[in-house]
Amino acid sequence: MRLLNRHVVIALAAATGMGAALLILSPILPALKEFYGVSNALLGMLVTALVLTHALVQIPGGVVVDRLGARWSLTLALTLAFVGSALPYLNQSYPLVLAARVVVGLGTGLGFVASLKYVTAHSAAQRAGLTQGFFGGLINVGCIIPFLISPLLLSIDWRLVFLFSALLFLLPLLALLIWGQEPAGGRAETGLSLGRVLKQGPVWALGLCHCLYFGVTMTVATWIASYLVSLSPEGMLLAAAGLWGSLATGFSALGRFVGGFTLRLVAPQRLILGSVFMLALAFALLVASSQVGWSVFLFVLVYLSSSLTFASVFWLAYTLAPRELAGTSIGLVNSIASLGALLFPVAFGLILDQTASFAWGFVFLMILSLGGLAPAGFLYRRANREAQAGPPAGASGAPFIQAP
Repeated sequence: MRLLNRHVVIALAAATGMGAALLILSPILPALKEFYGVSNALLGMLVTALVLTHALVQIPGGVVVDRLGARWSLTLALTLAFVGSALPYLNQSYPLVLAARVVVGLGTGLGFVASLKYVTAHSAAQRAGLTQGFFGGLINVGCIIPFLISPLLLSIDWRLVFLFSALLFLLPLLALLIWGQEPAGGRAETGLSLGRVLKQGPVWALGLCHCLYFGVTMTVATWIASYLVSLSPEGMLLAAAGLWGSLATGFSALGRFVGGFTLRLVAPQRLILGSVFMLALAFALLVASSQVGWSVFLFVLVYLSSSLTFASVFWLAYTLAPRELAGTSIGLVNSIASLGALLFPVAFGLILDQTASFAWGFVFLMILSLGGLAPAGFLYRRANREAQAGPPAGASGAPFIQAP
């Protein structure tokens, strides 16, 4: 099976569209503020409406994917995302745009689970981790696209941003309708899929590890500009410091791409455990850091360590559960991870308010990372026990200890 068959290309295109949809409004927020004349809080709701809906739909979306099948679930997801993206181009009233963002969030939340299951099932077993790494990396690449295309669209008509986002969903949707194919053994015919997956301890361990990775990435991306401004004795310009914050997406994309290749050489459990250790080390060093250059290096280490494991986490989420329940497993892992993205940046800000010191915030992240050694170590020890006992092959045909 080729690495980039038509099914893989469809799922990767969907991933790019989902990434773009997450931040499609960020570059045009000033234009929206002028158009609507509303507060910044109401503007922020246009962004968070999608993010929160995307997070909340992960678990029920996984159940839908397992029951309906990956192909038709992805078709439904892309349809929702396309309609939600296109409607604001036709009518720009604030309530409609807000409702449309919720619809897009439903589409991206369901689409993440459906497309990840679809791309994995249509990849050769030895290349599944690699395609998952590309999938995760292209979500990050999609997040960059709005910032690249918005200057051109704004020079013509800011409403074209909505049409552009809709186009990114329409193309894979049409391809899926024409060439899509349901993977073999991809539907759960009987039983309660969520209940069966909830009993899988390793799936919870994966969710906690990914919660750490996703949470620290969002926390550092949120606060890096403010930290560098406070650290620079020359008073670094906020715009210059903010550049490093924008590079977070690029480093995360690089880490996910590299992680897909690394997974072919290193067992996923080892990569997960090693990445957690590197995060704890990086934050421990940041506590005592007082130089901009050294701090930037450590932030790059954080970005890479937290993103290298994307393919490892979701490869294991796919293989730990029976094939027909893989969507529910993926949804549960990503739902747990969303808690870190929502809570860690807020907690860091509260610590900063109370202590007026970024060092204590890094202590907090170091403690979280040390805590992450528990679920990561559980996965590693379980893999070693199964390797020594010679377990039967999992749903993918690959033993738990081996890289795909």
